[in-house]
Amino acid sequence: LEDFLRKNRAEVEMTSIFEYNKEEEEKKLRRAEYDLGVEDGVKIGIGQGIEQGIERGIEQGMERGTALTMINAVEKIVRKNGQTVAEACELLEYSMEQYAVAKKLVEES
Repeated sequence: LEDFLRKNRAEVEMTSIFEYNKEEEEKKLRRAEYDLGVEDGVKIGIGQGIEQGIERGIEQGMERGTALTMINAVEKIVRKNGQTVAEACELLEYSMEQYAVAKKLVEES
């Protein structure tokens, strides 16, 4: 083996260098592919987060709008007819608990 390596030294060195570079290049390629995968994953995650945020925002807006409609209806009856909040809720078929939850939701937002 020693004789072979001495006789073919240049070829052995080139092969050794080529294999080393090949390994390094493969590592670099795998790292670049990994980084692109992470980047794509982050973009997808951000997109999903934004989408979910928009959906939740719409839900919250609808909840608040429904609550405001209930409160306005109850308070209009109270003002116009001189009834109590409890009487207005009963007339509109809302429970006092529903009214309280709606009032709290509107006050918090």
